[in-house]
Amino acid sequence: MTDLDKNLEATWGQLAQHSEYKRNDVIPYRVGDVEYTGKIVWIAAPRESQVEGHAMLPTRYIVERQGWDGFPDVVYSSDILTK
Repeated sequence: MTDLDKNLEATWGQLAQHSEYKRNDVIPYRVGDVEYTGKIVWIAAPRESQVEGHAMLPTRYIVERQGWDGFPDVVYSSDILTK
């Protein structure tokens, strides 16, 4: 595991063993009513929520939005657009 992978795991959680998409895939997705395109940099495995009383967190795709240098987007499968 690279230092980058260790940092991503520490920030976002364990890497998912199975997912529909792979790291470095470029995907179209929606945040609210706005559509973006970005590259998957990490795929976080499902896990228990750290907030008491909240449901388990599903697989999350951590995506670097194209043309954006800010914080990456957390994208759920239901937010990924298929065209």
